[in-house]
Amino acid sequence: MPNTSLRVVPPTEQDQRELPEVLGEWTTEGGTTLSLVGKASGQYASIWMQRDGGMPRKIGRVEHAGGVLRSTRWEELWRQQTAGWKEIQRSKAAAILADWHAARSDA
Repeated sequence: MPNTSLRVVPPTEQDQRELPEVLGEWTTEGGTTLSLVGKASGQYASIWMQRDGGMPRKIGRVEHAGGVLRSTRWEELWRQQTAGWKEIQRSKAAAILADWHAARSDA
């Protein structure tokens, strides 16, 4: 008769899921703090906005690889921002990703 008992193996550190981390932050001209949050091994990161100490709110998402920003997608309400505003935020996120990736490569 085959052995059908379950064997429980505790997870190793490598098996545990990575937690998202703040990759970097910047402040807009209006004083709003934006944060780029993602996982070390991921290819996506979220852009979060926080105004006047309020709760953070997701406003967009970026795709990246090797420290290079590939694309940016904005949540519905933020798609209506000016092209100039979106480009500034995209370049800030791109700089953070490049710096973050370079720092990880040096470690």
